[in-house]
Amino acid sequence: MISTSLTTPAQPDIPIPAVRHWHITESDAGYLPEAEPVTVDDGEMALDVLAHLLADWAQTCDDPEDCDATYAEGCAEQLCTCRKGDRSAEHHDALIKVAGGRGMCEQIGDRVFELMPCQDVECLKYCPDADCGTVTPIGDTDTRCWCCGARYVDGETCGWLA
Repeated sequence: MISTSLTTPAQPDIPIPAVRHWHITESDAGYLPEAEPVTVDDGEMALDVLAHLLADWAQTCDDPEDCDATYAEGCAEQLCTCRKGDRSAEHHDALIKVAGGRGMCEQIGDRVFELMPCQDVECLKYCPDADCGTVTPIGDTDTRCWCCGARYVDGETCGWLA
């Protein structure tokens, strides 16, 4: 869990709100996403999801040598942790940025790929068991926690969030 008392190094008296989760989307530039955003509660997983969206889009290009497809594939390779055992310096920099509560955006051709931090507790539903602590997107159709079986609750009802 990320602390709610983070501060900026340059201005130690200005608190940064803790990031509870991230939304990752893909859309045409200037338009709303065609699908619900992917929601994750882990910064490294957020980078992996963004990388996979980029790689999947690159695979759909008619010409694999297209400069947009090549760029998307390169970004995906830098950000994804599951493609290779080691992590690039770019991945490390992106992870620090994301963990610090900043978003990322890649515009490639007419497509926009975004990773946005979110502090809204109402975007998620929570296992009420503090020892379990499972969190899932509000759109998840399961009503019970996959880990302990308790019925999910909203952010206001969850006692361990406070």
